[in-house]
Amino acid sequence: MNLYEVYNGFNGDGPVFVTVVALNEEQARSLASKAFKEDAHSPFGTTMYEERYWTNLEVELLASCNEPYVSGVKC
Repeated sequence: MNLYEVYNGFNGDGPVFVTVVALNEEQARSLASKAFKEDAHSPFGTTMYEERYWTNLEVELLASCNEPYVSGVKC
């Protein structure tokens, strides 16, 4: 398993991203896309963002989970 951060190119107070534990980059992208797509839909059945919110994704491998890992300090 690997630890990934997946960014969608949008910004709020900072970059919009999810953290994913997955077997590979393809699986990380798929899981992140599902999470972003769910986030893009309001409880009223409308979509708050365009499709690229969950399709235009940048996947960054942070670490292999087979060995110890700690992130840098983030503010």
